[in-house]
Amino acid sequence: GLDAVIGTSGGTSSVIASYVVSNTVVTVGKAAVVSDLSGGSDPLTGATISYTLTVTVTGGGIATGIVITDPIPANTTYTGGTLQLDGAALSDVADVDAGDVGYTTANTVTLSLGNVAGGAPVQTITFDVTIN
Repeated sequence: GLDAVIGTSGGTSSVIASYVVSNTVVTVGKAAVVSDLSGGSDPLTGATISYTLTVTVTGGGIATGIVITDPIPANTTYTGGTLQLDGAALSDVADVDAGDVGYTTANTVTLSLGNVAGGAPVQTITFDVTIN
């Protein structure tokens, strides 16, 4: 058997689909400035090294679960209370803020930035160490 459809009404069918691929790139930059005890920039015992890490996310997607880790260099000691994210002080211990020093991983600065969309403002992390 055949089924016949007879009538004066009509219909249209349409399908619109898209598949979007986004390219999200996370770039981390690092700079260091040495300040010695006599006001110079010689890496001598007692000198301070100020580190600045920048985290930039570009592209059309979202980078999920960003965690930045930076080991404290050998022969240096982290200067307590200097960890900052975008100019705001963070505690050195593992707690409710985004960072810690030496708790998540020994002798390491750790920051959990979470999910960051492409095009979001650059995030800046700063901290100091002293040369032993």
